[in-house]
Amino acid sequence: MPILRRHTLLDALNVKPYSNWGNEDDALLGDTELVDRQQSVLDINLEKEAENWSPIPYSPELVDDPRLPNWFLDGSVTSLEIAGSALDNLGYPRVIRAGQMGVGATCRIANVTNRKRFWRFIALNTSGYSNMEIAPLRDDLKQAEIPHKLIDWRPSDDRDQEAALDLMTVRALVRGSARDEMLIQERELVQDIGEPIYVDGRYVDHAPNDDALLVVGVIKSQRARYLANRPLQVLYSLNEGERTPAFLIERRRGQSRRRTGNQVVTFYVRLTSPDIVGPSGGLVRIEVSERSLRNRVQISQDLLDQDNCRLFNSIAADLTQLRTRDTTYARGAVTVEPIRLIERELRLIFRDTQMAAIETMRLLY
Repeated sequence: MPILRRHTLLDALNVKPYSNWGNEDDALLGDTELVDRQQSVLDINLEKEAENWSPIPYSPELVDDPRLPNWFLDGSVTSLEIAGSALDNLGYPRVIRAGQMGVGATCRIANVTNRKRFWRFIALNTSGYSNMEIAPLRDDLKQAEIPHKLIDWRPSDDRDQEAALDLMTVRALVRGSARDEMLIQERELVQDIGEPIYVDGRYVDHAPNDDALLVVGVIKSQRARYLANRPLQVLYSLNEGERTPAFLIERRRGQSRRRTGNQVVTFYVRLTSPDIVGPSGGLVRIEVSERSLRNRVQISQDLLDQDNCRLFNSIAADLTQLRTRDTTYARGAVTVEPIRLIERELRLIFRDTQMAAIETMRLLY
């Protein structure tokens, strides 16, 4: 089987460049309906019995809690599908995406330098090719006039093997592989900083090797439903700055429901008044590692002792006060200002998406 090289890639994969790179198909963006995740809840009564749930008041005086993270991390990725084919000589559909990604972190302590990393990349499915056959392409791209990282998706099991034969599924998987790579880079930056940090997104996507490190996931898009009955009513009744009681969920979907001491503690916070955005707006969900909390208490004590509950109150107050006041920002109701700023800095590094794609395509000729 021939090896893959930069200047012969299009012919080897039997792909044709697209003449119109307009907007992405909605089918690639995934299902936006709310997914029921109540089965992922391990202990709804972790902080308070479900039937006794009530909003936990806003405590603005707690923003000086020294345990609060000083770092804020976000990442950004843009890409376009630039070439593809329904079938190549190996019997697989092929898709090539060109894009750019960046990850960055900012610190609220004065005179501490921001951290930023940036890459251009090509993402494609390499089903049927071995690492040895892909390595020359990886090296070619790394040494190109404009260096690119190669992000390759290949099936890892029988289920993936079936997916690798369906063009629309492959298109979505290649797009998703770029986001997965960004999360890997974000985790590495969390690990490099090695201090308590807020991350834009789920804790489980940013979990460092050291589970004792306080990593606070801030989830802005609520695509999963964990609550029902009174807890759900309490969620929608929150006022600005208030939070729900904390509860315990699985670290990963499909894992054993046996308590391992390393699950995820989560709760909701209202960052923006419902008078402005309605009862379902302005809500973020917070995730922290159960183990990071257990390291803060004596073994004989409850996980959510007074100090840990106070930490949650401090996080809720901190994020509420940090919410961006930039009314031109589309997701301002659920975004904190430091994360908005690091996202803006990353975007300033990016080339225009279509111009970047044209430059990448030129590298393949």
